[in-house]
Amino acid sequence: RAKLAALCRRGAAPLAALLLVLIYAQSFFTLIPFGRKDPVARLLAYNMEDVVNDLDKIAARDNAHVILTSDYATTAWLKFYAPEKPILPVGEDSRWGFAPPSPLLREPFLYVTETRRDAHALVQSKFRHVEKIAALSRKRKDVPITHYTVYRVSGARGELILPRP
Repeated sequence: RAKLAALCRRGAAPLAALLLVLIYAQSFFTLIPFGRKDPVARLLAYNMEDVVNDLDKIAARDNAHVILTSDYATTAWLKFYAPEKPILPVGEDSRWGFAPPSPLLREPFLYVTETRRDAHALVQSKFRHVEKIAALSRKRKDVPITHYTVYRVSGARGELILPRP
């Protein structure tokens, strides 16, 4: 046991250094193409700027000044990469606890959601018109990491987000 313990003590730092080098190499050079399962590309929002640029083009075309989201990750990444845009989360209303200014409710919106977390039924309960208009993908080396669905939304039914009790 003493020999094994000594071997483990001597090997721990070199093994940790090797693993660190491999993780950095994977994140920078995609040594192993994991695709959608690549945790580094997914968690670091690799190529999110391209999605935001595509959303800007769609928003300009549709005269939409507000982006709705329904999941925490999409909300966070859009707030980070497009801080000047009004990003309004729907669902879990008590968590967010604010309502948009009423003039914003008259404008068209874009609802952007990770395709696997699509909650357009929730959005349809709050708006009269919900129409799918685009599908976007965040890619790394032409391998999709995350798929997004974009909807054109208009005709708010009353308050969009309920005030916190």
